[in-house]
Amino acid sequence: MLPDAVDKVTSIDHDESIETVLKTEIEAQLQRSDWTAIKFGGEGEPTLNLKALESLSKEFSGQMPITVMTNGLSDCASSLKEWGVSGVSVAFITHDPDQYYELMEPLVDNGHERLCSFIQSALLCDLQVELTAIDRPDVDKQKAQELATSLGVMSEVRWRPFFP
Repeated sequence: MLPDAVDKVTSIDHDESIETVLKTEIEAQLQRSDWTAIKFGGEGEPTLNLKALESLSKEFSGQMPITVMTNGLSDCASSLKEWGVSGVSVAFITHDPDQYYELMEPLVDNGHERLCSFIQSALLCDLQVELTAIDRPDVDKQKAQELATSLGVMSEVRWRPFFP
C-alpha cells in the first residue's frame, strides 16, 4: 500500500471517491520515486471494488506494469487483462479444498474450485501468474506445487513465513 494511503483512504471526504484519492496518491508517488511497477493489494481484496480497479489500471497501465494481489475468487481475469493489468499474485494457500476452507474461510461456495478456475483463466488471458502460500507445517508443499503445475503455472509457489 502507498505510504500514508491508509490514513488518506480512511478520511475520505464524502464527495471524494476512493479512485480519486488513490489516483492522486499514485501520481504523487510517481513524481518523487523510482517505481518500476504498481501492485494493487493489501487492506482488503482489490477485486471487491472493480470500478476503482478498472479506473486506476486503465489510468496507469501505459506507464508501468500493474499486478493485482488477489484471493482469486472473482471471475475477472479477462477484464483485468483488458484494463491493462499485466499480472496477478494469487493467494493459493493449499492444494486441499477442505484445508483451504478451514484456513481461508471464503464467503463463497466452491472457493477452492473458483480459485483454481481463476488461475487457469488468468493464464489463458496471458497474465503473469504468481502463486503465494503460507509456509505452514500442516500444508503439503509438494502437493501444492503439483497442483499449481497441473493448472499450468510454470513458476514455483512463493512460500511466505508462517507466524503462529
